Amino acid sequence: MSIDFTNDDEKKLLVPRPQLKLITGGKGPPKNPTWLLELEEGDIFLARHQDKAERNFELNMFEVLLKMSRSVKLKVHLGEHERMIRWVVPEVFSREMIFQEVIGNANIEVPEVTDE
Repeated sequence: MSIDFTNDDEKKLLVPRPQLKLITGGKGPPKNPTWLLELEEGDIFLARHQDKAERNFELNMFEVLLKMSRSVKLKVHLGEHERMIRWVVPEVFSREMIFQEVIGNANIEVPEVTDE
């Protein structure tokens, strides 16, 4: 498409401007919307609630018991001896919780140490 100028005064009104550029990025790396699906069965991990992330220092401990195609069965550790089993939707859980780290795997056998 071309612009047809009828007089020189209109040409003077046009000021050349630098081309706009899109700046990408943010405060951190992009969040994985399905990080829960990347964990293995037996993984014990820590996570915290998304809505309180700025001032929330408490971590919740979970264990992946079973992974299905559209759901995950988690053991929620509530205290020293309290546990609760919950089925969750992985996409919603991953969006609502911030993954901290994997701290172990319940399916890995620890070799017994013997004194010799």
